[in-house]
Amino acid sequence: MSMLSKDRKGVSIVIPVYNAEESLPILIERIARAMDGVYEIVAVNDYSRDASLRVLRELATRYSCLRIADLAKNVGQENAITAGFSMIQYDRVVCMDDDLQHDPADIPKLLAALEEQDLDLVFARFTEIGNGPLRRMGTWLNDVMMNVTVRKPRGLAVSSFLAMRRFVADQAAEYAGPHPYLAGQYFCLTDRVGNVDLVQHLRPFQQSNYRLPKLLGMWVSGLVRFSLAPLRLLLWIGLALLMVVGILTITLIINRLKYGNQVPLGWTSLMIVVLLIASVQMLALGLMGEYIGRALMTATRYPRYCIRSRYNLDRSDPEARTDGGTSP
Repeated sequence: MSMLSKDRKGVSIVIPVYNAEESLPILIERIARAMDGVYEIVAVNDYSRDASLRVLRELATRYSCLRIADLAKNVGQENAITAGFSMIQYDRVVCMDDDLQHDPADIPKLLAALEEQDLDLVFARFTEIGNGPLRRMGTWLNDVMMNVTVRKPRGLAVSSFLAMRRFVADQAAEYAGPHPYLAGQYFCLTDRVGNVDLVQHLRPFQQSNYRLPKLLGMWVSGLVRFSLAPLRLLLWIGLALLMVVGILTITLIINRLKYGNQVPLGWTSLMIVVLLIASVQMLALGLMGEYIGRALMTATRYPRYCIRSRYNLDRSDPEARTDGGTSP
């Protein structure tokens, strides 16, 4: 893409879409009401099982600012956002969810913080979060993990509602691996990151698509994507166990020499030690397999996504819509 297209003044709003047929008309209409000036909406349909694609195509006939990419298979939110980054036109980028938890009226606040605080990236920090205890615990674990792996500043909140400068999105889209972890990538690209306090709303329609297995998968992905800390931790655990085993061995030899055969053989303690060591070995093999598998998939250029069809993506006039985006 030419430098001229990267310097176009405007806002690209990237929305990964999955099973959101009920919320999409409300979301697009709210965005049109909230936005002034030049903007586009890049909606990436991540192989929705409902009528989301049909709804998006109908909305595109009314909102010329709406551009659609339909993916050939479900690849997850992170890859869908990456696909959206590859199609943006303007110099400011906003990411938001499709479930109405993020209020489009707050987009100007995020964009204003970029300029007023001279930041490259601004996350929404939600003062009222409409999530259950399991989701909040997952958010806390993710925060701790990012503090360790990518040196995220303590106290800085990370969310899926954010605004950034174009170069951050471009660099994130160039990641070659099959398992992107965008929040971690952002912190590898810039330290000019801030927060804006906003309110997160309850989902009026669909339930969260992030169940416990998916949350754990994202946590593991972030952990092994940006740090060797798990392998180093296992190294220290192995050394500690070696020291414990050595001390126990010396103790058993001394007791045997001192008391002879009166010392019990210790079947229970022996099995505990054996099972402990075996568990650590299996954990170590699993972690190494995760690292090796990701390296293999990256080396073989495993595809992150495949766009099956596009709608309105041939419209590239930066002055096409400045009036809310609805067609006359």
